[in-house]
Amino acid sequence: MRRPHRLCRRHGFSLVELMIAIALGAVLMLAVTELATRNSAVRNELQRSAAQIENGVFAIQQLEQDIANAGFWGETGQPPAVTYDGAQYSACSTTPPLFVGTATAPAALGEELRQATCYPVLGGQAPPTPAGLAVKDGTDYLAIRRGSSCSLDDAGCDPAVPGDVYLQANACFEPNVSGAPAPGDLQFSTVVAELEFMTRACDTVTPVELAPRYRLLSRIYFINDDDQLARAELSGTGPGAYDTVEALVDGVEALRLEYGLDNGATTGSFAGDGQVDEYVRTPLGAGWSDVVAVRVFLVVRSRESSPGHVDNRSYTVAGESYTVPAAYSDYKRQVFSRTVVLRNVAERRE
Repeated sequence: MRRPHRLCRRHGFSLVELMIAIALGAVLMLAVTELATRNSAVRNELQRSAAQIENGVFAIQQLEQDIANAGFWGETGQPPAVTYDGAQYSACSTTPPLFVGTATAPAALGEELRQATCYPVLGGQAPPTPAGLAVKDGTDYLAIRRGSSCSLDDAGCDPAVPGDVYLQANACFEPNVSGAPAPGDLQFSTVVAELEFMTRACDTVTPVELAPRYRLLSRIYFINDDDQLARAELSGTGPGAYDTVEALVDGVEALRLEYGLDNGATTGSFAGDGQVDEYVRTPLGAGWSDVVAVRVFLVVRSRESSPGHVDNRSYTVAGESYTVPAAYSDYKRQVFSRTVVLRNVAERRE
């Protein structure tokens, strides 16, 4: 008896089915790859934007902190006179120097230190470029003068550096002592041991309770040719005192400033009332002593270019047009701005 043959069934995929599966897989892979690529591009762009914002905020904060403390001379108001090397200097020049502390003769150095107290801020635009500073054309520079925020006797404050300039304000009132310094008198010295003003206690018992002594800070902020916010700082005295320049922030294309002048009514012995009457790009001569606020504008670009991006926008910074450099048109940029009040200057006039 013959058994019927069973039909043989084929197992697996046919060629057509296999090709369809491969095609579907390829489509899915392309979709996943495209999604991953886009996510990567978005992530990179977010990282560039975050770094740009971080740079802009840090740059603004650096300037804000120094500007807000400009004109701090210890426990004193605007000093009527400054003592250096045993001589007094009281006049405020109408042509204040940018680089205070570079003179070699004691009399000239004392005069420069006096001008620092008369003009806590002083700036300008390049060109022309101040000798000794590589300032990028079309940008501003700003000198800020003040005492350090911590005294030599404070815990954690840097120790005295030989050759640096230090200041001290007198707080002791001795009306019965002939020739005694008045409260608020200010003296400078490169020798800390020569700063012997006393506190309000006027305690002459050894050890004498000395008034706080602060390092003189004279810093000049500017944009260099590498598009960096840079700072030259007084170190020592004499020629070359500003030779050390520190680059603070990359990608800062422009710094521009407007100065708020208090040139209105007079209050007491001070000109003005501590309020801004007008903003100008550059005060003239003695007008720098009337600056009570500064508007800071920074143009900050990202560290890397953004593929496919072309920055064809027009910018107005501090009332003037700003042209995007052609070599960096594929970089994204932002304008950061802040208005900073010179508290020590304005409050003396209020």
